[in-house]
Amino acid sequence: MKKGMCRGIRFSYVLFLFALITIFQCMGYHQANAQSDIWVSAYYAGWSQGCGYEGHLQPDQIDYSAVTHVIHFALIPNSDGSLDYSSLCITPENSADLIQAAHAAGKKVLISIGGWQTESGFLGATEDRNRTEFIQNLINFIISRGYDGIDIDWEPISSSSYSRFNVFITDLRNELNNLNPRPLLTVAAPWQPSIFVSLQDKFDQINIMTYDLAGLWLSPFTWHNSSIYDGGYWFESIGGPPPSINGEVEDFLLAGAQPDKLGIGIAFFGYVWSGGEGTSTGGVTSPAQIYTKEPSIEVLAYYEIMDKYYQPQNYRWDSAALADYLSIDNIGSSNDKFISYDDETACSEKVKYIRNKGMGGLIIFELGGGWRPGAPVPDNLLQAVKSAAWGSPDSVPQPPVLNYPSNGAAGIPANTTLRWNASTGAESYTLQVSTSPTFSTFILNQNGITSTSYSLNGLSVNTTYYWRVNAKNASGTSEWSSV
Repeated sequence: MKKGMCRGIRFSYVLFLFALITIFQCMGYHQANAQSDIWVSAYYAGWSQGCGYEGHLQPDQIDYSAVTHVIHFALIPNSDGSLDYSSLCITPENSADLIQAAHAAGKKVLISIGGWQTESGFLGATEDRNRTEFIQNLINFIISRGYDGIDIDWEPISSSSYSRFNVFITDLRNELNNLNPRPLLTVAAPWQPSIFVSLQDKFDQINIMTYDLAGLWLSPFTWHNSSIYDGGYWFESIGGPPPSINGEVEDFLLAGAQPDKLGIGIAFFGYVWSGGEGTSTGGVTSPAQIYTKEPSIEVLAYYEIMDKYYQPQNYRWDSAALADYLSIDNIGSSNDKFISYDDETACSEKVKYIRNKGMGGLIIFELGGGWRPGAPVPDNLLQAVKSAAWGSPDSVPQPPVLNYPSNGAAGIPANTTLRWNASTGAESYTLQVSTSPTFSTFILNQNGITSTSYSLNGLSVNTTYYWRVNAKNASGTSEWSSV
């Protein structure tokens, strides 16, 4: 699912919807409604548990208090209507381990079927001669293994497959309704809002896969993997603004989707753009650059990006698009890199977006990608989602946890970026930096910071600096962090 996914270009349709969005917003037609309860449906890949090799993230290591549903990824449909559960490690043992751990925490587990490039299997399985048996195989599978529902991930869905998809979902929903308790039916929506909206009464969740929003198909432009907004850019290659979460959500809303049926995606993976030529920095190093020689792209898990590429001096936050990235400008264009991924701030901003839109929730793909057992907080992205989703805006925020540099670190560059973890319910932060451990004087006393990082320049060598951060919202100000 998701990796290497290519999006079709939607020129005239994008322009038409862009105009309608503007009209409706001016008329006050679409109003945002905040809501208190959202779903956090997290995909958990069978390969994380291992099948014939040591796994990466085990079910008993998942913080189930951070999610509402777990989606086990994934069965693959065979064209004869049978199910392939071995290719992606959905063994009976792996099912039992996940379901037992999640149920003990009071959370439901769904089985996903599909993934990228599974359309041919779905088409064969949903032919008239196979569809009844295919649906029965799915039902027998969830009953025998103890799953609480089914997640459909038919990718891609060609326009010629719409009628087949419609019949399949309708028949499957009818059969699931005959079971007690009634299993859940969710769907991962790659695009085509009209087909999903026409079936929205059949689904408990319609989760738009708002990642993989950029690639070489946008040539000659670089862009974010999963930005909330388009940043005000216009790409001639597609005749419109670059893809964004907000653009896709508005398309679904204009097609008639109920906001509380919709979710968006958070990616625990990212895109590494490398090389290229012709930009202002030589190779690709940032979003919305125009290149003359095509770069290469690699998809890596979040933990791989952090372990291999992250350096605080390379971190950037795009305040217009609401997305983070790493910018690496090496000597010579071939080693330049633009790395687009979701960090803690991006996770928090996506939860805020969901609430402001009155939407149902979000999906995470996938938990193993965010697992860093050697880090101070092994699941820091999941904890950021948890903090943003379940924190109360009516309470004073907790003190932030300082992230970088670590306490007592030496050899810090004169130009460096201080980072801390997001604090539950925080609207802004105050940062103090001093050469005094009692903060009797300041070299920086900055309030109103809305991100979780701050760049300092011109620090003196052979000097010890002390820093601390507090968090603020309408209810008050937290205690200071540790120093």
